[in-house]
Amino acid sequence: MYDVIDRAAVAKAAALNYFPERGQPAGRCRLCRSVPLTRATRSREHVPARSSLLGPPGDRAERWGFIPRGRPKLDGLASKVIQDGLQFPTLCRDCNNGVSSATAGAYGAFAQALQSSPNLLAPDGVARLVRVNRPRAVARAMATVMLAIEPEAFADLHVGLREFAQGVHESIEPPFRFLAYLVPDSKRAGVLQRFHGRIPVLGPGGEVTAGEISRHPFGWIYASGTIGSAYRPDLLTDVGDWFRAEGEDTGSTVALHTRLAGIDSVNAVFGGNKPGPTADYL
Repeated sequence: MYDVIDRAAVAKAAALNYFPERGQPAGRCRLCRSVPLTRATRSREHVPARSSLLGPPGDRAERWGFIPRGRPKLDGLASKVIQDGLQFPTLCRDCNNGVSSATAGAYGAFAQALQSSPNLLAPDGVARLVRVNRPRAVARAMATVMLAIEPEAFADLHVGLREFAQGVHESIEPPFRFLAYLVPDSKRAGVLQRFHGRIPVLGPGGEVTAGEISRHPFGWIYASGTIGSAYRPDLLTDVGDWFRAEGEDTGSTVALHTRLAGIDSVNAVFGGNKPGPTADYL
């Protein structure tokens, strides 16, 4: 059955997202929501952050280039495959060069520390103790890239998350369950999947309402409600305290498991074919 299934049609039906029609304007900055995105005002948000990449350009091109699935373009919101990862022209220049740049630096330092830690990322499914020097800043960076890949309606709905990413609020009660894991240095690892809902059509335990952002060496899902047993939620670590912590942004230690993906892309789940990192309908 899986050899003849229309993966694109199934993915579009399963991912509860609105896709703009051709020619629709790109809208406003996902972070400040005040600046209309034009060729003169928009800037490209890197997912993952450019500062998180290690190695020479040729090596990065091979290890970090996403394989876009479904629609490769959504006009003004088109993603672009580059050797530094994916870029999304959904933030204004001031936001991307200001608050986003500062938090991306903290995320980059965190990611580089993970990659340089000996034997930390062996894909054996055993939890490892990981040191996070600035967890709140990393959480702000996580919120920013989520907003960058999601539709405008997502940014309008989650005002608190936007203001936390901007630094307006020191802390928030996160609107999702933020569940993290370590990502091995594998050519098949990497998922960008917008927030969507799934029902267990292929068997028990497949229900989930979540999105996912992952690439070696770190990934997370942002989930609401039940996470089906098929996704092994017991091997995901809740890092919501990174968003809730008040006072000085001091370091903390967290236990993370290593896994190829959290919920994985819709096309990989329904089609059973994941030759490389995938970005579904972005």
